[in-house]
Amino acid sequence: MDTVGVLAFVVGLLAGIFLAMVIDGYTMGRRVQTAVSEKNLVQNKVQRLMMELRDLEIKLAARQMMVQSLSQELVEKTRQVGQQSAEKQELQLNLNRVGNELEASQAENQQLCQRLAVADVEMKHRQQELEAAQKWLERADRLQSEKEALLARVNQAETQAADLNGLLRQLTETHSLRQQLLAAEEKLKTAGVETNSLQTKVINLQKQLDYTGKNRLEIIRGIGPAYARRLNEAGVDTLADLAQMTPDQVAKIIKPKNWQAVEPAAWIAEAKILAGVFDGQGGSSQ
Repeated sequence: MDTVGVLAFVVGLLAGIFLAMVIDGYTMGRRVQTAVSEKNLVQNKVQRLMMELRDLEIKLAARQMMVQSLSQELVEKTRQVGQQSAEKQELQLNLNRVGNELEASQAENQQLCQRLAVADVEMKHRQQELEAAQKWLERADRLQSEKEALLARVNQAETQAADLNGLLRQLTETHSLRQQLLAAEEKLKTAGVETNSLQTKVINLQKQLDYTGKNRLEIIRGIGPAYARRLNEAGVDTLADLAQMTPDQVAKIIKPKNWQAVEPAAWIAEAKILAGVFDGQGGSSQ
């Protein structure tokens, strides 16, 4: 029982280690998936910001070209200021508007640069998390190898436990058979004692029968002188003759009244038991 307990404890411990390894691997897998998803999101965000930056740069270049064009027009219009003062004012307004748009574009460009810096920092953080996750994956692979080795040891332990259980069942069956054998020996001893006692009683009864001259069939409980005489007249002289008959044959011979309770089957059974004892000793049947 101590060996079985130790094996059960080892199996439970190995099962606990295996469960902890499975949970750890599952957690690390989730973290790696999360880190990869976040990295993809940051990369998409950076790509969108780069596209927006390129669009702003294109717009800025267009604005600069427009400014240059307007400046040229302003110079041209300045030479014609005397004649085109109204156009000069309009060009000045356009120049101011373009300047405001240029300032707004520069402000947006600065915001985009700040956002790109933040995105770059986030990407570095995600890269660090990804490296940590890769280390965890390597550790998970090592743990997987250890788990497989432990599983092999568990299977070996289970095989040994099954062998031990088989031996234990055999020992239990052997102990049970030994107890049954002892009980049978006790019963045989008791039966021997009872047989000896019965033989003694039969011998004494035989002596009494020989002394009194009673019919041997009257030994059977329920058979009196009348029934014994009718059986003798039908050729049933010994207990062996009675033991070979059927209850119906006995009932036809003795012809009991309806109010008389007889048990021919019990007589025949008792005759079979006593036939070998009395008939084997010889003597007359009367």
